[in-house]
Formats: sequence, structure tokens, C-alpha cells
Amino acid sequence: YRYSDFPYYILKKFIEQHYDRTLDELVQSHFYESLGANNTLYNPYHKISSKKIVPTEIDDYYRYGKIHGYVHDMGAAMQNGVGGHAGVFSNAN
Repeated sequence: YRYSDFPYYILKKFIEQHYDRTLDELVQSHFYESLGANNTLYNPYHKISSKKIVPTEIDDYYRYGKIHGYVHDMGAAMQNGVGGHAGVFSNAN
């Protein structure tokens, strides 16, 4: 058995082309807003103060710096932080 994120890359692309919207827009409007999950989103550094986001890691092999409000997963990072398999941030509220 060998795990791969590849099917999620394809699924993301299919969904975005089918609905003519980005995955982050779709899940925000169809899931998070209706659930009242107002602090669940992709790329929180765009909308939330960095003081409210805990840094994820110090990346010394891909992005060479502190990862803060941006997805840890390299595959999702190559998709502008929005992956079908990674990239969602949230809190306990």
C-alpha cells in the first residue's frame, strides 16, 4: 500500500471546473457559513490578525522560514494554500 494525495488534487480541480468557483469559496459558502463556523477557512493570514494564529512550524527544507497562517502541507502550498486534502484552519469556537 502506498498513500498518495494525487486523487485529491484531481478532485479539487474537477470541483472547481464544474462549479466555476474556487474550492475555498465553495466550502465557505456551502459549509462553513451555514454551520456558523466563522473561524474555519483556508489561508487565515489573509483575514485574521497573525496575533490570533499559532505558527505551525519552522520550515527548513521547502519555504525556509516560519510557517504562520499558511498550510504546512507542501502539495497544498503549491496550490496557493487551498488543497482538497489540506489547508483548512479553525479554532474551538
